[in-house]
Amino acid sequence: MAPEESVLRLAEIISSGKGFDPDNIQDELIRVGVPSSLAAQTFHFTQIAWGRFYLNGLGIRFPSDYTCFNGNGDVVDSGILAAQPHFVAAMKIAPRFAQTPGFQFLAFTSAAVQSVNSALNNGSRPENLVMGPPCIFLQEPTPQGVEKARRYLSQRIHAAAERAGNSPSVHGQKPWWKFW
Repeated sequence: MAPEESVLRLAEIISSGKGFDPDNIQDELIRVGVPSSLAAQTFHFTQIAWGRFYLNGLGIRFPSDYTCFNGNGDVVDSGILAAQPHFVAAMKIAPRFAQTPGFQFLAFTSAAVQSVNSALNNGSRPENLVMGPPCIFLQEPTPQGVEKARRYLSQRIHAAAERAGNSPSVHGQKPWWKFW
């Protein structure tokens, strides 16, 4: 099944007005013919796309990349969002569904919208916000998988800080959070 078709089926399910159970949306996708191997990608990348669509125009800076993990915390996919077929398909149809309650539910429950909302409630200005890349578990994560993914992300953040010259090791300073 093409990503455009699976994303459209998701949009129709959540925008039908019949109600849906957000905890079982992937099962519902499978019930309407989306292959189980695509259900998680369809849901997660549509949620990311619609969250970004909703936040568009606020001046928030978003990274271009993404990372997907399996349940054990192994990286199973990564790349540029603008080339991810489900994300592209979801962005393409977002204007068509933007005024529906289903769109709003999916967008509002995205990690980006939740993070931005929290930052704005704490006094941040949207044009000063820089988001991290979306990271997705395509399977139910194990506790060990969550920890492995956290270590991966921590290493990635540290490496990016070093490249940007923001690492304490670059300047010979102690990290602010160490008390010695």
